[in-house]
Amino acid sequence: MSKGEWILAGCVAALFDLLGFLGSFIYLNFIVTIFAWMTFALWFFMKGVPFLGRSAVTSLIEFMPVIGALPGWTAMVLYSGVRDTAKKSTGLIEGGLKNMSPTQNKKRGVVPETRPVPVVGNEIAA
Repeated sequence: MSKGEWILAGCVAALFDLLGFLGSFIYLNFIVTIFAWMTFALWFFMKGVPFLGRSAVTSLIEFMPVIGALPGWTAMVLYSGVRDTAKKSTGLIEGGLKNMSPTQNKKRGVVPETRPVPVVGNEIAA
């Protein structure tokens, strides 16, 4: 996901946390949590960002009556955004090194993939 999408996801998470906080006074926090979970599960699935491990802890926090007033969704999105951005910038996942220039790859010690040149007789095939 791009930085703009992470900012938008953070704003949506903050909105869900605000609605959950207001809903916790009239016991509607569980409805907000269900909608938030479905929203982020679909969004992250479409973008290829891992969600299930992080959402389990967040859902447990949000379903508890008093602790559910904490901004769990916002924290989960911020954590996911920082982790995803860090992985892409360090080249630990696919797509991180593809967007880098050859000079940046050389500084990081990344050797470009080389393929053997086919030889036909005494001449190199094109």
